[in-house]
Amino acid sequence: MRSAGIDKIVIETLQCATGLTNTNQQLVASPLYKQISAQIVRGFYTERLLVDLGDKLVGLAEHAYGLRQGDALVKLSQTLLALPLPSQYQSAARFFLALGLRRRGQQEVGNSVLERVASEPQHLYSARALQSLGGVIQDLGDYELALKVYSKAARCAGENGRLASASVFAQKNIATIHGLKGDHQRAVAELERLSPFVRAIGPIHPHVYYDYLNSLAVELANVGRLEEAARTSKIAISSPFSAAYPEWKETYNEIALKQRRASHSIVAVRWATARTRRIEEPTSDNNNLVELTRTSSKTEATALNPHVLPARVLNFQQWRIKSLSRTSPEGVPSEKRTRMTTGEKLIRLMDLISHDETDDETIDRILEAVEQIVVKGRTETLS
Repeated sequence: MRSAGIDKIVIETLQCATGLTNTNQQLVASPLYKQISAQIVRGFYTERLLVDLGDKLVGLAEHAYGLRQGDALVKLSQTLLALPLPSQYQSAARFFLALGLRRRGQQEVGNSVLERVASEPQHLYSARALQSLGGVIQDLGDYELALKVYSKAARCAGENGRLASASVFAQKNIATIHGLKGDHQRAVAELERLSPFVRAIGPIHPHVYYDYLNSLAVELANVGRLEEAARTSKIAISSPFSAAYPEWKETYNEIALKQRRASHSIVAVRWATARTRRIEEPTSDNNNLVELTRTSSKTEATALNPHVLPARVLNFQQWRIKSLSRTSPEGVPSEKRTRMTTGEKLIRLMDLISHDETDDETIDRILEAVEQIVVKGRTETLS
């Protein structure tokens, strides 16, 4: 069928060129026609096969880009450059080559290739090259210049009409910079506005969708919407791309840490020995604690270990509000500490640990010191 169609095109073309009529049979029978027809058929299929191969290589490069596979990007782009393909495939090859070189640590060479792609007459990869250059500038800390480059990339993508992913990435990065500059509310608003567009391109560019979710989770956490942030981050780290993006797991862990700190208003305290039955009644000098009594029922932990009683729940936030103004920055004086009840001492300890400026390293040191003291006390008791 294809050969017959090409035969007809060749005949009509030769007829128009020579002004001949009623010569179809003569043309088909002539050796010249057969040679021309064979060349056209061979050229047509060769070009079609090359274009199909180019499309598949670009698709593989997109996938390698999403998985941050630098070596694969370089090899695929070099293959594209070696094929006799139209100019748009050459531009794609140079773009992916730049990204692959950067991923392999060859930053300067990769940046140079990116600049070349961005400076070429506008094509399908102009906006993407600009967006990637904006990322380079952002990493250097020049947020204002990065914003200008991202804005130009978004305009370029909009003018092209076929670069939804480049436009979304550029606008996502613009929102991220607003967050880096401290305007988290604006960052959240801009990211939420992008949501339907990101969902639309998600099936084509899934890594763009998950990277967007990570950025959204970061900003949601920064404005205190921790539950939403945790749910959003969980989707990102559950994706098949998460192994290539360790920062997504870092985001999830940071959100979890913020959630734990936010929950310090209610603190569960496990008593060390069975001899403690209740927190003492508040004294007249210190009436900032409520009475907490031990329940009569035993938990599974109590049954397994007679020296462990069910945890008491202390209304830590209420105590803290009342007592912070009474505690000097230097700490509780020793004479006052001797008059504190066991419950007051425990809550004071939790107060010191739960300050926002108390980092993980400090908490580890406190935990190590407490464990050493408790273990030493148990050893002395047994001996």
